[in-house]
Amino acid sequence: MARRCSHREFEERIEVKPSVELIPDEFEHHTEDGSDIVIHAFIDDTEDDLKNAQQFFDSLKSIGYSDLNRHIHNLERNDFLTVIKYIQDEANNSNTNGLMLFFSCSTKLDGKIYIRFKEKDMPVDIQQIWTQFTCNYCKGLRNKPKIFIFEIRMIHEVAFESTQFRAPTYSLTYDTPPEADILVIYNKTTDETHGKLMNKLGKHMRKYGQREDIITLVSCIPSNNFRPMIISTLTKKFYFTPSEYRGHHYNLYEIEKELTYILQQMKVSVGEVELQAILPIHLLCFSHQPFAVDTRNSLELKYKCEQSSELHFEFQIRLKKK
Repeated sequence: MARRCSHREFEERIEVKPSVELIPDEFEHHTEDGSDIVIHAFIDDTEDDLKNAQQFFDSLKSIGYSDLNRHIHNLERNDFLTVIKYIQDEANNSNTNGLMLFFSCSTKLDGKIYIRFKEKDMPVDIQQIWTQFTCNYCKGLRNKPKIFIFEIRMIHEVAFESTQFRAPTYSLTYDTPPEADILVIYNKTTDETHGKLMNKLGKHMRKYGQREDIITLVSCIPSNNFRPMIISTLTKKFYFTPSEYRGHHYNLYEIEKELTYILQQMKVSVGEVELQAILPIHLLCFSHQPFAVDTRNSLELKYKCEQSSELHFEFQIRLKKK
């Protein structure tokens, strides 16, 4: 005869897990100046690549990042492995909350860059770069964002056959990162378009950095030549600047701030009006009653008024009798 389970035994098996809505979906970096993120740039020995790297750091500086850690390494002069070892040691610091490396250089081989190794220039696959910052080499970056941005100028070699020129073709050589929390942004450029990625990304960072994550900022960049390729194993979203509000909530927050400022200015102006008139006019009144207008702006104002007790007030102006 089967054993009958008591009601108490069933109750003990019940496991209530926390709501997934309470799990944070963005990486935390605690300082607004970006000093807890390891940031370096690698360039070829050209003036254009140097300007591109400076534009990268200028964009970060424009959103509040510190200008003290402006590290730019020359791929044609500096021994690459020595620099990588230095960055690994820096990233293993317990105060580090992320890594960001930017590459601006030229190549003839898609998916490869040329580095300086033992006083010789040699091509390496780009995946060999980000594997140097996995948990095997940088335990301090475990569960932290590791971002690699490549802006690669493609050197075209045109083959000549009889009287025709044949356009070159490129094979895409990349591999998925071997662990989580790695983001690779790979953009192929020409001499005319080199540097435009960072220029447009910098504008998006300044305008939308608090509202949108890095993948959204890059995805919204228009391109007439090559569109950036994004490879991501990020488990959370990475935002350049910390903020309490994101997405549409940030839009409402900005509108609420602007509306609150306007109302405060109106209250000051009303206080300066001489109360010599007899005709009372209720000029403005906010309440918690729903609006009868079905427009997007009206719904946003209704939401702000319900969320902020400071906006629930009324005042009147007495006009002078003519």
